[in-house]
Amino acid sequence: MRIVLDTNVVLGALIKPNGLASLLVQSLDRKRLVNYTSEEGLVELSLKLALLEEEGKLSPGWKRILAHFLAMSEVVSPFNHFKLCRDRDDDKWLEIAFEARADYTITWDKDLLNLRGKDGTIPSRGTHSRFSGRSSFIMRSLNGNAEERHT
Repeated sequence: MRIVLDTNVVLGALIKPNGLASLLVQSLDRKRLVNYTSEEGLVELSLKLALLEEEGKLSPGWKRILAHFLAMSEVVSPFNHFKLCRDRDDDKWLEIAFEARADYTITWDKDLLNLRGKDGTIPSRGTHSRFSGRSSFIMRSLNGNAEERHT
């Protein structure tokens, strides 16, 4: 499955190593679950990470979690650019999802989540990426895995 983890989800994993966001990051394996990001996404992550480190908000094992995230992520260079979000800085997540042909984008960002249709997707030029909050993604994934085991 191809996913895009928004910066806020990755930072959540670094702050709460036993939370749902950390479970997502630790589940990345480059085979069944692959994360996609971009240089712009990594720059945003590093800037926000520096602020959290300065404020002492990161968990003791954050470097291990970050190393796993980086090792299990593919960096793409989006060719298509969108202007759909109220906060233009969030358009990069749409671009990454489109370029990677992501199945899901997991975010807590209300601007991105508000773009979803009733089916949870944001249609863009013939493809659909499902935008989901972390807990609904995990529940769908667990239910899908349970269905796979029963068939």
